[in-house]
Parts: sequence; structure tokens; C-alpha cells
Amino acid sequence: MKTKNNPSKYRLSVLMDLSNTSEAVLTNAVQLAKIINGTVEVFFVKTPVDVVKYDNQLSAMRAINEDRRDSKAKVTKIAEEVSESESYPISVQMTYGNIKNKLKEYVADAKPDILVLSKKKSRFIKSINDKVNVLIMDEGHNFHSFEDISLGVFDDLKGSDFEIINDLKGQSSAPVRIFSIKDSQMEHKEKTDLENTVSYVFSEGAHALDAIASYVDRTNTKLLCIPKTSKGELSFQSGNAKQVIRKLNVPVLIMS
Repeated sequence: MKTKNNPSKYRLSVLMDLSNTSEAVLTNAVQLAKIINGTVEVFFVKTPVDVVKYDNQLSAMRAINEDRRDSKAKVTKIAEEVSESESYPISVQMTYGNIKNKLKEYVADAKPDILVLSKKKSRFIKSINDKVNVLIMDEGHNFHSFEDISLGVFDDLKGSDFEIINDLKGQSSAPVRIFSIKDSQMEHKEKTDLENTVSYVFSEGAHALDAIASYVDRTNTKLLCIPKTSKGELSFQSGNAKQVIRKLNVPVLIMS
């Protein structure tokens, strides 16, 4: 695989599942790494129960070993092809076990700055350390280029969020779009900590999330960032966050 010589600022880890979206998600992760100066590692977990179909222990072990080799070859092949086409290094780490448990262990040990998941794997968000930024994307989410990316943010950003937002924005001249829902009991505060922003304030109600999803699409926003609260919870209520992720046809970055 390709090698990267300059020091990296961010570490990106991609949870691969060998689905049809794997190559596209990994390619997009590499596109992101290029603009923010990051390294990319593929993490793959194989559940042994998917393999063991034999009562005989020896036969089961042979099946596990054979599947291990086969799965590793598939994961490595995808990583090598993307690495070659993007001229960017990608490392691979593979393990066996329960995906939820192994993912928690991996995040604790590897300490990635950004964990990249496909939409179908977004259910694992709750089990991930709240210090990790999580990027959710799918096959149709193509960054292609960050030269003039249009970023969107839902609600307030913490001080620690601004560095990654500015790195994502790079040299883009497009404004950062701030989407928020106005609580009927609270006065809306204009966001002034980021330069070149446009605010969209929606009234609280049953259709607020649909309106946000619609405006994200209409404004050609390419990446929506959702910060967590001081308690480590999503700015949206958990159920609403899932709805928005399902509704949006753009990558979502859940910020730690």
C-alpha cells in the first residue's frame, strides 16, 4: 500500500462490514483524511457464530480459520484497491468476536479521532466512547472534493468543536449553515463564533426535523455536524437524532 510521509493530525478508523457500501464508505473516508491531514485504518469484526455450523470442534475450528483467511483477504483487497486508486495509505486491523464489544475495545485502545460508520452500523453509536467523533455515511454519500464544501451545523458548538470545523472547511468560500430549532420558552441566540455563517431557525413542532432535512438538501449542504451536549448526549433527543440520520441524504458528523 501507499505510504504517507508527513505527520498526521487526525486518525480515522473505518468500521467495515463487507457490504456493498464498503468501498464507497472507505473511499469517502480517504477523501476526508486528505483534506484534514489524517491517517486511515480499516477495522473489521467477524462474529464467530456466523461461521460455526458444525457440532465437531475440530471441524468448527477449521471453518473459523478458513473464514478468517477468506475475510481478511476480502478486507485487504478492498483496502488495497482504494489505497491504490486514491494514492493514500490504508492500514487494516481484523478481529473475531461480538461487534459491539470489540468496537468498544478498539476505540479504547486505538483512540481514533473520527470513527467512520455506514448508516446500517449507526446503531452502535450508543456503545461508543463519547470522546470520539462519529462520521455516518453511505454508498451515495460522495465527497469527491473538499475544495468548496458546504458545511452545516445543528445547534450550538462547543469550543473544542471549532478546530475540526475549521479544518473541514479548509479554504472553502461557502458559508457554514447553522440549523436550529427555537424553543418556545427560550430566546434564540445568534451564532457568532464562526466566521461566514448563515442561520436557519425553525419553530419547535412535529415537522421541525422534516424542515431541517429539507433545507439541508435545498441548500446543497454536503456534511451536517451534530454536536453533543455537555452530558455527552446528542443535541437532538435520541429518537429524533435517529430520524434525522435516516432522513438526510448527506454524511453526518456526530461531534464528541
